Amino acid sequence: MDSITNTLEITKPGPMGRQAILVGGVLLSFVVLHLVLRSFVTPSLHGDDADLIIFDQSLEWGYHAQPPLYSWLYHGVASVFGRNLFSLNVLRSLLLVGTAWMMYLSVRCVVRDERLRTLGAYSALAAPTVAWPIITYLTHSLLLGFACMATLYVSLKVIQRGRTSDYVLLGLLSGLGLLSKYNFVVFALALLAAGLSLKPIRPKFLNYRMALTFGIALAIFLPHFSWLLENLGAIRGEYHAKLDHANASAANALRELLQNMLLLAAPTVAIFASVFPGVLKRIPQPKESSQIIEAWFVRYFFVVGAIYAVSIFATQAGKFHIRWLEPLFLVLPIYFLIRMERLQAPLVSLRRYGLILASFALVITAVRGGQVWMGNSHRGFISMDYAYDRAAETLRQVAGEGALLVANDHAIGGNLIQDVAGRVCICADHTAYQPEWAKERDEYVLVWQSKRRDRNQHKIMQIDESKRHRETQVRHAISFHCTEKSA
Repeated sequence: MDSITNTLEITKPGPMGRQAILVGGVLLSFVVLHLVLRSFVTPSLHGDDADLIIFDQSLEWGYHAQPPLYSWLYHGVASVFGRNLFSLNVLRSLLLVGTAWMMYLSVRCVVRDERLRTLGAYSALAAPTVAWPIITYLTHSLLLGFACMATLYVSLKVIQRGRTSDYVLLGLLSGLGLLSKYNFVVFALALLAAGLSLKPIRPKFLNYRMALTFGIALAIFLPHFSWLLENLGAIRGEYHAKLDHANASAANALRELLQNMLLLAAPTVAIFASVFPGVLKRIPQPKESSQIIEAWFVRYFFVVGAIYAVSIFATQAGKFHIRWLEPLFLVLPIYFLIRMERLQAPLVSLRRYGLILASFALVITAVRGGQVWMGNSHRGFISMDYAYDRAAETLRQVAGEGALLVANDHAIGGNLIQDVAGRVCICADHTAYQPEWAKERDEYVLVWQSKRRDRNQHKIMQIDESKRHRETQVRHAISFHCTEKSA
């Protein structure tokens, strides 16, 4: 037993001091710059940002096909900065800093070289196919990335120290991870299964205090799980569209899984191989702690692939989206940093690696700046340039202050809430979000974009089928349907 204990003596981080100040200062500078740039890309809301504005109208145990934690966090930020694009960007920036900081703390647990520890804070940039979406537009997946890195850090603490407080914190983070995005369960199960397959780690994960970890995680997730069961029909409809059951086969989804895993891993492998070619070779050394952690990470990736493959065949999914993998691959740069230390990579390799990270940071910043300079960055894909302010003025004239806006599209709903102060809105995209105050409204205003007039029309009619309709065509490709509830 003593040899096992010695094997698991992971590097003790020690005091951080100046290094932490340097790391934190660079991270904050980078994130603040992108906060400013994002604020100038477009004044309009799109995607998850529009959803968050809609969901901020009330605190619920669930809202739609994504768990509620991000919406809860945004509710807190919006209470300070207001319900607007700036507050959305503030939350994203805080999560970016938090994710990088958790990567830094995780690296400090497994490497001794202070230079590699510092580079670890910025190593998400070594996975450019992950870094770009996380920095520029992901929301729930960004929160998942933070939850994964925080859980990894505490898992390393469980292996290193195994205090009761570590198991409690692991349970807390696991519960919050499940509330961040459902595929956190893939990350957690992969870490657990990979750890149980290694004899030195197995006693830590089979410790009786893991029951406390599971109990805390379950207690945190249970209220949302109850809501999920009550709204399973609406949620299943949203996931059915994402999984594309009708138009493709499970074989197609499996092929996309393999392609996406290669697409996410290849740039990171290429970067580390270019700065230090020996990082890919086999290391014939005794089983020291860092090698065990390496083996843990390697098996983790195999288990991730296996879990997703089984899920594809179990659900008969026809598609597999790359964003379901992106946050889970933040582990890969940490794996290579461990190998660089074990192989005693020379200073020139560390400098090359730092230069590559700095270059990617500059490229991402330059592209973001170019989007500001050239305007709409998603033309033809996301409607970011509609003049919602003019549509909002029309709504002020058409709808009374007590009217409920029922938007056909979440982008329309979110932007109108932002631009029409004092109005409340629900969205036909997310039929599971039906707060009590919405059911008490006597006046409804149905809103849709002319180009998508038929989209979700059946869902809108489910709101109240006994309405009389009056159509008013408004400029900027938005139509309004105004109704009053029958007596």
